[in-house]
Amino acid sequence: MNTETHVPATGSDNPFLAHYATKVVYGNEVMMRADFARSQELRGSVARAASCDDYDRIITAAEAIERRWREHEVYGQAWQYLTDTHTDWVRDPEVMDRFHTGIVIDRARGVDPLTPMQWRSQLQAREMTGNGYWMDSTGQHAFDGLTAGAFAAGTDREGIER
Repeated sequence: MNTETHVPATGSDNPFLAHYATKVVYGNEVMMRADFARSQELRGSVARAASCDDYDRIITAAEAIERRWREHEVYGQAWQYLTDTHTDWVRDPEVMDRFHTGIVIDRARGVDPLTPMQWRSQLQAREMTGNGYWMDSTGQHAFDGLTAGAFAAGTDREGIER
């Protein structure tokens, strides 16, 4: 049984949610990807913290996001794969670019060595590190009840706390 929610491509003022809703159909995965991008932005902003208190607040917020997904029963492994993939793209973009090219060639030949979610994690990490662009290929999204209000309130229909 598929317990995913679908997210509308528009209707939220959260730029991370709006960005990933154009690339991923499933609501919980959209939220995971948006939260990953948000946690990376927070970590990147610590150098501009005006005080130790600001630094602590930023790190605490990033860690809370990361902990929620790392410990998630369904998405914990996907979060870790995305984290590792992002780290790989940061540390060695040339190797990852060759890996990416190899996967593209394999997929063109009808061989898909990655799961669809792993492939999307590769695309997200590649895009976030400035090594490529993740094209919107999901088409139109169905909306079945996850609202921007529910997102802002911190929960979706499956009860994932944000």
